[in-house]
Amino acid sequence: MKRLLSFFLSVVMVFTMTSFSFSSDSFSEKYTYPIEPGSEEWANLNHGERVLALQIPEDVLKGMSTENLVETVLNYPCFIDMMFYNTYQEGFDVIKEHFNGIDELLKRDESSKYLLSKYRKQNTKTLLNIRSKEEQFESSLKLTYLETLLAQPEIIEKFSKKENEEVLELVNENYKLHIKNKN
Repeated sequence: MKRLLSFFLSVVMVFTMTSFSFSSDSFSEKYTYPIEPGSEEWANLNHGERVLALQIPEDVLKGMSTENLVETVLNYPCFIDMMFYNTYQEGFDVIKEHFNGIDELLKRDESSKYLLSKYRKQNTKTLLNIRSKEEQFESSLKLTYLETLLAQPEIIEKFSKKENEEVLELVNENYKLHIKNKN
């Protein structure tokens, strides 16, 4: 009986260790927030509870690739809170204080590379081609979030001189397109 119990416990331990090793690999995949705007769970929580529920578990956060962390941060459901402050920076600072994903992203050495890559692809030209007002609004917000992230000192200091010049050029192009489109 003891041998059978020992064998059973050994098998359970092997499966447990194997499942942990597989799950750590999955952290490099896209992260899905446990609650989303429009869901019943979302509606039943107040803002503070939502912010707490949207924290990325520490083990997932540490195991997540920087590229996926960029996507996860840009898809943070409470990022829109940034818009309700006197300046985007003030709003960003409040979000940063309460969301562990931003703090982790700003610490990562490769963050600037992935943010710049994302910014090259998502610009004002893309926004001008979107027909749906809702999609245009969502894309415009994400572009604002991305530009705010790119403006953080922790990100700027990671850019090479060439990358810094490229960011300034892209921001300038987007600004000109934005002004032109307003008129």
